[in-house]
Amino acid sequence: MLKKRNLFLIDDVEDLVEMIEDQLDEYFNVKAFTKVGPALKYLKEHSDELDIILSDFKMPEKNGIEILEEVMALNPNTTRIILTGYADEDIIKNSSHVYHKVMDKNEYIGPKDFLEMVEKLEEKFLK
Repeated sequence: MLKKRNLFLIDDVEDLVEMIEDQLDEYFNVKAFTKVGPALKYLKEHSDELDIILSDFKMPEKNGIEILEEVMALNPNTTRIILTGYADEDIIKNSSHVYHKVMDKNEYIGPKDFLEMVEKLEEKFLK
């Protein structure tokens, strides 16, 4: 059996976090946060464990681009994905160097498809 990779999830919508966590738990070691402060503290303390980060774009304390910039500085080999319902916003379009993929919150992707997507992103951007 393949070793599960670590997936860090940050979104301020608790129900969504719980749903994603439940669905992806079979394939990843999911560590989820609903508050940016504790998430960034944890990520800084565990930067060597960063495999994949899935971050919401619009949150109260910081936006997802700012979070992924910090993650990129901590561990550039992390697969970085923005989760948003606002994919057409200029800040996202102008920050494509920070993330590997933008996922639309309004489009469901199953756990196996998510795993395949992550593997393709890693092969394309991190190998």
